[in-house]
Amino acid sequence: MDRRKFLNLTLPATGAVLLTSSLLSEQAMAEIGRQFDGKNAVGHYDIVINGAGLSGYFAALHAASKGKKVLIVEKRSSPGFELAAKSRLWLDAQGFDTLRPDLQELLLPEQEQMEIKNTKGTGKGKSQLGDHIALFKGSIRKGMVRNLLLGKVDMLLMTDTCGLFESKGQVSGVLLATKQGVFSVPCKAFIDASDQLLFSRRLAGKSLKVQKAGFVMEINKVSKPAFKEIRTDPSFGLDGNKLTVYPGKLSDDHAFLAFEYAVDTDKLEEIEHKGRQIATQLGTKIKTLGAGFSTAQIQQYALEASLTMADNAVPTTSLNGHYVLDSNAATISASSLLALEKNAQALVDKVKIPSQNAAPQNLILPGKKLDIKKVKFEEVDEPGFNVPLQAVHLDWMDAVVSRKQTQVIVAGGGTAGALAAAGSVEKGADTIVVDYFNDLGGTKTMGGVMGYYHGVKDNVFFKKQNEEAERLALEANMNKKIGRQIYHLRSVVDKGGQFLTSAILCEAVTKDNTVKGVVVCRHGQLELVLADVTIDATGDGDVAAMAGASFQIGDSRIGFTQNYSQWDIAGAGKLPSATNRDYDILDNRKVSEQQRGLFISHYEAHCYDFHPFMTVRESRRIDGIHNIDLIDCVEKRHFEDVLALASSDFDPHNVASSEYSKCGFLLPHSNDITVEIPYRSIVPKKLDGLLISGRGFGQSRNALQFTRMTADLLVLGYLTGQIAADVAWKKVRPRDYSVSTLQKEWVSLGYLPAEYLSKKPGDLRADKAEIERRVQQLESGASEYLYECSRVEKSLILPLIKERFAKTDRKEGKLLLAKMLAWFGDAEGNTLIGEELANLFELEQEDGYPKGYIDDYDNIRGRPKNKLEGLFWKINQNIALLGMSGSGSETAKIRHILDKTASGGGMVPRTSDYFNERIDIKFVPFHNRIISLAVYAERLPDPSLISGFENVLKDPNVGGFVTSTYEKVRWRVYGGSLEISVAAAMARCGSKKGYELLQAYLGDLHYNYKTFALSELKELTGKNWDYKPQDWQKYVAGLSYPQPVKALKKEVEI
Repeated sequence: MDRRKFLNLTLPATGAVLLTSSLLSEQAMAEIGRQFDGKNAVGHYDIVINGAGLSGYFAALHAASKGKKVLIVEKRSSPGFELAAKSRLWLDAQGFDTLRPDLQELLLPEQEQMEIKNTKGTGKGKSQLGDHIALFKGSIRKGMVRNLLLGKVDMLLMTDTCGLFESKGQVSGVLLATKQGVFSVPCKAFIDASDQLLFSRRLAGKSLKVQKAGFVMEINKVSKPAFKEIRTDPSFGLDGNKLTVYPGKLSDDHAFLAFEYAVDTDKLEEIEHKGRQIATQLGTKIKTLGAGFSTAQIQQYALEASLTMADNAVPTTSLNGHYVLDSNAATISASSLLALEKNAQALVDKVKIPSQNAAPQNLILPGKKLDIKKVKFEEVDEPGFNVPLQAVHLDWMDAVVSRKQTQVIVAGGGTAGALAAAGSVEKGADTIVVDYFNDLGGTKTMGGVMGYYHGVKDNVFFKKQNEEAERLALEANMNKKIGRQIYHLRSVVDKGGQFLTSAILCEAVTKDNTVKGVVVCRHGQLELVLADVTIDATGDGDVAAMAGASFQIGDSRIGFTQNYSQWDIAGAGKLPSATNRDYDILDNRKVSEQQRGLFISHYEAHCYDFHPFMTVRESRRIDGIHNIDLIDCVEKRHFEDVLALASSDFDPHNVASSEYSKCGFLLPHSNDITVEIPYRSIVPKKLDGLLISGRGFGQSRNALQFTRMTADLLVLGYLTGQIAADVAWKKVRPRDYSVSTLQKEWVSLGYLPAEYLSKKPGDLRADKAEIERRVQQLESGASEYLYECSRVEKSLILPLIKERFAKTDRKEGKLLLAKMLAWFGDAEGNTLIGEELANLFELEQEDGYPKGYIDDYDNIRGRPKNKLEGLFWKINQNIALLGMSGSGSETAKIRHILDKTASGGGMVPRTSDYFNERIDIKFVPFHNRIISLAVYAERLPDPSLISGFENVLKDPNVGGFVTSTYEKVRWRVYGGSLEISVAAAMARCGSKKGYELLQAYLGDLHYNYKTFALSELKELTGKNWDYKPQDWQKYVAGLSYPQPVKALKKEVEI
C-alpha cells in the first residue's frame, strides 16, 4: 500500500485502525517514519501534552484530529500508565459490549488471541472472566503507541516535563528531561495529563502528601482463580486487612492480587519500596491465603504503585495556555473510559491557541523563575528528527531548588550500579543510588536478561550474591527475576542506603574539572544530588560525557555498534516467536535513536507483556587513565592495580569489524580467555570526582567483547562501590587513590585470586626471546602463530620477519611469513599470497557451497588453536592481508574474485526460533567475502574494481538497503552495513555509484550510517554540506567520473 494513503486512512475517534496481521507485516513500520523522515519538521507545536495515560491519549488524538500539531510526552517507556504500569489489567465487564469497535480493539486486539491460554474466558476475545474483562499489558502498550503514531501525534517516551517557558504570562514552550540531556520544545499551549498532576502540583507549590497507595502482584500456579476478596492477617499492614483476586487470561492458573496500604511519608520512593516489601512478605506467606495458593508463585509485580492523594483538588495554574486534565478513575469500566475520553475532548476544545508563538522571556521551574538570559540554548545533532529540540544549559546549582548531599552517588542502578550501591553501603558510606525505574537490576531484571552466558562464574562474590538472591526468591515464592529485584532493594535500603526511584538522569554537575554530582528529573521536578564521589553506572557513560569526558563509541571505521533488544516476558504455551529477539542498531546518545528504538520494540513485541527496559548492548566507552585494548586482553597483561577479572570468548554480537577479524585472526566466538580490569581503567582520564562502572569504562571495542558479561559486571560494580566509599572516607581524588589495601581485603575474602598480588606486571609482547619463539613457530608452519605475531609491536618484530623470510627455504613457513609481512604493510611476499589465493579460489569454485550455506566463522568456537581450516575464511584472510600490504600488485586476482562474487542468496533460515530472531547472525552467505573485498578496495583503490562492485550491488540481497521509511528495518540493518561498506570502497575507487550511495545514506534512518556517509563524503571531496542530501546530490552530480582514487589511511583497531 502507498505510504501516503496508509497514513491518511480514515480513523475512528480514538485513532485506532483495525488491521490484520498480514497488513501489519507490510505496513507497520511505515507508520513510525513521519517523526524521523526529515520531511515534516515542526517549527512549534500547538499543544504539548504531558502524560500518555488514557486522558492524555484521548486528548492527543482529538487535538490531532482537529488539525493541531501535537506532541505527547511520557516519562515511562510506554503509554497507558493507569493500566500497564500499575498492572491494573481488568475492567468491569458491564457495558463493554456498548463500546465503539475501535475502543474494544484497543483493549482486546485480535492479534493477542494466540497468546490467550485461559480456557474459561467468554465474550469478546474470550477475555471475560466472571464480572471482569481481563487485559494484556503488552496489548495496551502496543495499541496506544500505534494509534498515537497513526493519529499523527508526535511522541517522546522516557521523557518528562520539568518546566515551562513563558512570554507575558503565556506558555511558549516546555522544558524536557531525557537521558540525553535537558531540552526545550516551543509550543503555544500545554496540557498536564500526568499521573496525579504531579508536575502542576509542584509548579503550584501544592502538597504531594499521599493518603494511601495500591499495588498489584501477578501470580501463576493458582488453582481455579476467581474474583474475590481475601481477608489477611493485620501483620501484612494492608488497608482493610484484605486483598482482591482478579483472574487473568494468560492461563487457567493466572491471577492478579491487588491490595492497598497506608502511607506515612510524602517521599514517593519510600511508597514504592513499601509496596514491594509488602509483596515480598505476602509471597513468603502466600500459602496462607487459601487452598488455591498452595503452589502459587509471584510472576511479576507492578512497575509502580497507584497513589491516592490526600488533597484531590485540581491545582490552579498561573499561566495562560497551561491546562490540567485530571485522569483519575477509581475503577476502569466502559463508562469511566468514555467519561475520560469526553473530558479530554472537552478540554481540548477549550484550549486557546495564540496566533503566534512568542519568544520566551522566562523559564518557570518548581520553586524558581529564571530570566531567559540565564538559559543557554544550543542546536542539537539530530539529523532527520522532526521534533524541534534545542539543548538547554543552566547554572544547575542556581536553577535547581531541590537538592541532596551524600558521600557517594551511584548514577544508574542496573547490573553494575545496584551492586556498586551495595558495595558502598557495606563500607559505611552515606550512599544514594538513582535509577530510571522503581526497581534495581537494569538489564537483568528490567530487561529480563537473567542468564549468564559467560563470565568468571566461580568468583566467590558472584556466587555469594547469586545464591542469596535465588534463596530470597525461593523463600518468597517468586521467580528469580523478581527475587533479584527485592535482593537489590534490601542490599541498599535495608542497610542504610537510599534508592531514589523514577529518576531521569539528565545532567552532570561539575566545577573546576571535578564532578560534584548529578541532575535528575523526578516526577516533574529537577533535583540535585551532590556527592564527594560519583559513580557513573549508567553503562552508557552518560554522566562522564555530560561532564565533558572524552569517549569512543562503536568501531573505528563506521561507528557500528551492537544491536539492541527489548525482550518479551514469556507467556504460556506456544509463543508467537522467541522472546529474546534483537531489533536494530542504535546510537542511544541521540533522542531520535532512542525513540525509534522504543517504537520498533512496541510494534514487534508480544501482546501478553514485554520488559520495560530497552537493552542497548553498546554505547560510549569513556577514556580512562588506561584503556584496556585487545593486546592487553589476549596477551594476558597483569596490572598491579587489578580490581576484577572478566571472561568470555570474543563476542561482538554481529559481524566483527576490526582488521584482526577481517584478516581471520580474531573471529567471533574464538579466544575464550580471562582478562584483568585495572583500577586505572575506571578512572576518567581528565575528570576528577568520578569513577566508571558497568561496561562504559576505559577499553577498546575489541576489549569490550571480553569484558561485557553480566556476571563480571556485577562483581566489578560491587568492588567499584567499595572503592568509592573508601575514596570518600579518605577524601582523596580517585586518580590519587591506591587500591592495594582493598586488594588484600578482597583476596582474604576470595573475591580476587591470591596469585594476582604476586604476579609480575606486564606481559611478554616485548620480550625478545618470546618474539623469536613466535617467529620460529610461524616459520615452522604453525598458522596459529599468525595471530600471535600480529600482536607484537611492528618495530620489534618486522625486522626479524623480513630476515627469516629472506633466509627460509620452508615453503609453508615462507608463505606464513609473507602473510605477516603484509599485515605489517610490507608487500615483499605478496606474490606468494596471491598464488595461494588463486589456488584456494579455484578450489572453492570447483567445490562450491551447498544451498543455504551459512558462514559460521570457520566453526571456530571452542577450537584450542586459533587457526583457520575452511576455504571460505582462508580466502577472506588472503584478500584482506593483501589489502593491508600497501601494494596493489595482486589487484588483477582480486578483480577476478570480485567479478565472480555475489551474495550467495538471501538470509538463510536457522535451526531454531531463537537463532531465526537473531538479526546479528542472519546475513547473506557471502557477507564477509564482500566485506573482505571492500577492505582491499578502500586501502588499495583501483578504478578497475568499480564494475565488479557495481555488479555485486545489482544483487537484490546486497543492493537497495538504504532505509528511510522503516519498512522491515529490523531485517535491513546488516544489509545496510554491507552496502555502505561497498559504497565507501567504490567511492574511494572513484565510482560515481559509490558517491551516489554515500549521498543516499545521508537519508538513512540510522545515525551511525548518516555520520559515516557524511565523514566519507567530506574526506573525499573536501566539502561539507552537513546532512543535506539535496546539496550533496547536486554537487555529486556535477563531478566527472571516475574521480581520483583516495586510499584509506587507518591504524589497526586494537
